[in-house]
Amino acid sequence: MLPWAQFVLRSPALDSTRRTNSVRKITFAVLTFVGVCGFGSPKMFGQDKSSKAVAADVISSDTLMDQQFLLLRKDIRSIKKQVVAANLTLTENEAVKFWPVYEQYSADLAEVTDTRIALIEECADDYGT
Repeated sequence: MLPWAQFVLRSPALDSTRRTNSVRKITFAVLTFVGVCGFGSPKMFGQDKSSKAVAADVISSDTLMDQQFLLLRKDIRSIKKQVVAANLTLTENEAVKFWPVYEQYSADLAEVTDTRIALIEECADDYGT
């Protein structure tokens, strides 16, 4: 091999081109996989009459999502309280005074968050009109 040929074959521009081609191939493969899984699903082509009748009996997806969201928020508050408790070293007297204040703070924060979510939902509902 010629002395200059090794630099041409290992040039940063050539490595960048190879890397770009590899990224394109991987992206194409992932998009193809997602397309086959998503668009190849029978759910994508609609529902028959019997499934619509069954769907009417099921809780609406919005209600279900709201319930799941409330459970998630409750879990997050619980975990947050556990983290606070794990990182605070309180005496018994301090704990007796601290936890009621923390609970009130948490309730007030939840109320503010509920108001914020209601405003966002109202804005989202009015967005299309």
